[in-house]
Amino acid sequence: MKADQIVVGATYWDREKGLRKLVEQRVDGYGVQVVRYKLLSGRRNGMPVKEEPDGLHIYGCNLVSFQRWAKEQVLFGPDALM
Repeated sequence: MKADQIVVGATYWDREKGLRKLVEQRVDGYGVQVVRYKLLSGRRNGMPVKEEPDGLHIYGCNLVSFQRWAKEQVLFGPDALM
């Protein structure tokens, strides 16, 4: 996916088993664009950065890695019916 297609709040799929919801996108102290996401399903990728109150862990990676992993954005709820 292209960088401009990756937006906070959206959920992405790898067309296999993985679902990740993007919760943060920023530039780190080294000038690298990084993302943080909730792993909704699929394989864990390293150690979680933190745990949210809902019990889901937050993971992080650089934007380029996320772009390579994400194949398409998926919609849930009322937006998926439009």
